[in-house]
Amino acid sequence: MSSVTRSLLEGREAPCSAGLQVRDFLHVSDVAGGLVAVLRSGVTGAVNVGSGEPVTVREVVTRLGAMIGRPELLRLGAIEPKAGEPTFVCADNAKLRAETGWKAAYTLDSGLADTVAWWRSRMR
Repeated sequence: MSSVTRSLLEGREAPCSAGLQVRDFLHVSDVAGGLVAVLRSGVTGAVNVGSGEPVTVREVVTRLGAMIGRPELLRLGAIEPKAGEPTFVCADNAKLRAETGWKAAYTLDSGLADTVAWWRSRMR
């Protein structure tokens, strides 16, 4: 999503796939918090760190376009998905939540807003 965000902030077209892929987006601070929660707990075995909320890539880039105020620059369907790319990737974070009490601090929208602000501050 960084290339889409940067393109929109620079006022350039943002070529994207059709965006039908489903992904699990989680703010980097929440990823770190999840890992710390696992390390501090007595949980054993595999633990998925993720939001547990499936969302299409299309929805994410559409929200980015709206947040940045440049939705007309999105070019959905301009590029093909990568060969072999899975159509659905979403973590089952039930074990993480149940055994550590972890909860994401960022929603999808607040995480995207934070990401846009981060890129804006570095592109001046």
